[in-house]
Amino acid sequence: MQKEAKARLKINALLQETGWKFFDDKTGARNIEVEGNVNLESLGDDFEHGKGFIDYLLLDTKGFPLAVLEAKSGSKDPVVGKKQAEDYAKAKRCRFVILSNGDTHYFWDLNQNAEKIILKFPTQKDLMKLLTATTARPLSGIDIKDDWIVQSQGAVAEADRKFLRDYQLDAINTISNKFDEGSRRFLLEMATGTGKTLLAAALIKLFLKTGNASRILFLVDRIELADQASQNISSYLKEYNIAIFKENKEQALQNQVVIATIQSLSYNQNFLKYFSQFDFDLLISDEAHRSIYGNNRAIFEYFQGAKIGLTATPKDYLKGIDEKKLIETDPRKLEKRVLQDTYKTFGCESGEPTFRFDLKDAVTHKPPYLVNPVIYDKRSDKTNQMQSEEGWQDAFIDEITGEQVEETFKIRQLERKVFSDSLNHLIVDEFLKTAKKDPITGEIGKSIIYCISQNHASKIARILNEAADKNWPGKYSGHSGVFARQITSNVVGSQELTKKYRNNQLGNTRIAVTVNMMTTGYDCTDLLNVVLMKPIFSVSDFVQIKGRGTRPHAFKNELTGQITQKDSYHLIDFFGVCEYFEDKYDYKEPLKIPAGKGMLPKPISEPQPKPEPKTEPEPGDPPIAVAHGKFMYIGTDFLVRDNQIQIGDDCMKVDREAYRNHFEQSVKDLMGTDKEFKSALENNDIDETERIAKEKLLEKPKYYFSLESLRKAYQTSNGLADFLRKAAGVIERLPDKYDRMNQGFEEFKLVYSDTPYEKLNYFENIYQCFLTNPDYRHALEKGNLGVLDDQTFGGIVPVGRINRDEVEKVVSYIKESNIAYVN
Repeated sequence: MQKEAKARLKINALLQETGWKFFDDKTGARNIEVEGNVNLESLGDDFEHGKGFIDYLLLDTKGFPLAVLEAKSGSKDPVVGKKQAEDYAKAKRCRFVILSNGDTHYFWDLNQNAEKIILKFPTQKDLMKLLTATTARPLSGIDIKDDWIVQSQGAVAEADRKFLRDYQLDAINTISNKFDEGSRRFLLEMATGTGKTLLAAALIKLFLKTGNASRILFLVDRIELADQASQNISSYLKEYNIAIFKENKEQALQNQVVIATIQSLSYNQNFLKYFSQFDFDLLISDEAHRSIYGNNRAIFEYFQGAKIGLTATPKDYLKGIDEKKLIETDPRKLEKRVLQDTYKTFGCESGEPTFRFDLKDAVTHKPPYLVNPVIYDKRSDKTNQMQSEEGWQDAFIDEITGEQVEETFKIRQLERKVFSDSLNHLIVDEFLKTAKKDPITGEIGKSIIYCISQNHASKIARILNEAADKNWPGKYSGHSGVFARQITSNVVGSQELTKKYRNNQLGNTRIAVTVNMMTTGYDCTDLLNVVLMKPIFSVSDFVQIKGRGTRPHAFKNELTGQITQKDSYHLIDFFGVCEYFEDKYDYKEPLKIPAGKGMLPKPISEPQPKPEPKTEPEPGDPPIAVAHGKFMYIGTDFLVRDNQIQIGDDCMKVDREAYRNHFEQSVKDLMGTDKEFKSALENNDIDETERIAKEKLLEKPKYYFSLESLRKAYQTSNGLADFLRKAAGVIERLPDKYDRMNQGFEEFKLVYSDTPYEKLNYFENIYQCFLTNPDYRHALEKGNLGVLDDQTFGGIVPVGRINRDEVEKVVSYIKESNIAYVN
């Protein structure tokens, strides 16, 4: 079959998949005409008769011309037919043009300048919506006052009425003016705690009220943030229908405002399955740098509406970094790329956001909108050594052989390879001494402690509760609320616990001990202590975590009515995190550390620490014991792991086939006993499926199923939901590397939709060769571009057609999207 026939067969199928009809049927009249009034039935399946290509005329519900589809063969760039299609569309008085070669498709609204790449054809409903949309009023035509949200809240308590602040009104006016001038992409850079969700709600109302949007997508990166956004926006805008995509997918298809996680849209390409690219007239992305990371950006670019990004992580935090000196594995290099892409993606190529209200603006405002931390930099001798270039070097005694060995540790190995019970007790004691107190009760103020791992969090919570029993006997208990509560993802009901802790519904509990929860978007205004019991190397993570304490709060004495305003919070740092970022990043607000007696406080960038004396072990006592590759610092209480079995090398002794059989039978048993789990699996509800599996199936004794062990057993890098669906028989096989490789390039085309067609073919060759040929891959990583046209490696890119930066673009996309090598 000729290339032209193959292309048209593909186009025919794609048209029919999106509801277009070549012939009348029981559901309605045909809505496709073929150029020249060709009799389709006489052409056969391949439409080979006749001269040249057959163009398609798509009709509206009344049979009038709606769009022209210009078809080209699979070897040609569809855009070469643009002028021909334009002339044809004007002759037929059509506003819309589709250009396709069966594999790559472009959509062009003649009212706009440029065509846009699309993954599937628009439906008749999509085009009718674009054509018949009510003429919208200018955004700037509405005079927004501070009670814009209050008007939509209905009857609420006075304290719950949400008035817009001056800077929020400024942001709305900025976007309104730029939108009316033709801009369609905006980036709002606002410090954590300055009300980005409230501002988003105000913009949602404005776009809906003026007719500039009929449906809006609010994009978040975690399900707890979706729940929080839904609760808040629903309370702000009671006249609009709002739904979370994962909870009721069918209902979400009808709602005016849809809140969704990146994960729920990306899984199984749900964004393609459930939505047209024309469904949403406005996208708002919370923590915008996350929505465009790697292949997440394919989802972002799929939808054709205007786009507003919200971020608390400004680009200039990386000012002064010499990129050339950063190795590929340095997280700062990747983070800089992501942050720069954020600005470009949202139409801010200059590096300046559409609107900015940063931490300095917030804390210097009168009255202040946010509070600054007081930083306590506390490091033990061992953590200090581990953070040095030399590392922590010490002698170790193997408890099995009795031999003495030398070992060196870096900070990333703490609580993973080397363990110190004495260190954990030390940092707990120091925290209790340093923590900011509640101004009303005098207790330890509400605190969040960020630990290295779930096991580490468990240890810290236990030590804290032991200290509370000793210092305040009888005050804290399981009945009245434990002093410290572990809130990590492996704890049943952890999401609900975060809400209860925020709303003071956990009794006397003063401290939440976590790992990575309660970071982005967690609003707890009466928080007085943020504690870093782990190293942090991501600037985005650091900004989010330290931002948990910046919100102001009015503490009220219920007996006297006296109000005490929160003026600061304590940022207690046991791993030199603040110093690390202070040395490497240019913060606008100088960070402060507490001074000793008789000394003035000094910026942390100019520390004058007094060396702490080393504590030497008693003579004759071995300082370290080592067994099975794990090192324990011997202190007064020697602690080993408990309550959790790690899947390590020993797991590999278990026969993989038997392990898979046990897992698949366990999944089937759970389906038979848990109707919610079965329903979630059958309805492809990824979030609910994984939640139930983690709660009832994973990390239990005997087989200790975990994502890591399943990947080893199946020898693949699939996600948890894939393993569950395979075990349940929902899918016959696990999606393999080739499936993900092909899907990845389709998403690449969306991300770089402005790439000329010829280069897109070259990029695809580089993409496939890099993933499938290790010699080709190694050559490119060493900078050897000679392999691009070396057919022994599969290369077909002519010399000089692709430059080094373009090769780096493809390679970086593969790595940032975590696309697995096929070979």
